[in-house]
Amino acid sequence: MAARPLTVLCIASYYKGNRLIERLKAEGCRVYLLTVTKLLNEKWPRAALDGVFAVESFHDRAALVKAVAYLFRTHSFNRIVALDDFDAEVGAFLREHFRLTHTGLGESRARFFRDKLAMRVKARELGIRIPDFAPLFDHAALKVFLARSRGISTRCSRGRIE
Repeated sequence: MAARPLTVLCIASYYKGNRLIERLKAEGCRVYLLTVTKLLNEKWPRAALDGVFAVESFHDRAALVKAVAYLFRTHSFNRIVALDDFDAEVGAFLREHFRLTHTGLGESRARFFRDKLAMRVKARELGIRIPDFAPLFDHAALKVFLARSRGISTRCSRGRIE
């Protein structure tokens, strides 16, 4: 029995990823694109796409889930692939929501690609040498960091570090 081809939903809030789309098609995948409305008229490789869909924005997560759930009614997606690193977290969110986490990163792991603090904390945990840092939301930790790294004294006043 021949294996069924993978069905891939590519997501793109920026115009890019044409070579990947074409390669997926050349490898025998069914390839669909979900993008934002303002990018519908870009030069997507339509010959390599089995369908193109659009939403107004990737920022409205509830609307995005509804749109993808609607697509899942008639398409059995095996993979959700972000075509840009800006969409990595959106792809991870959708994979978790639709329980495709075995096919790619979930939200927590995807944050390492976009969230600089998460990257640094993980690198430190793994023993990778990185420049010293402190999270900006913790004023006490930031005060200690500034004193340690600059050799200057600082003081906190009215929520500001001076």
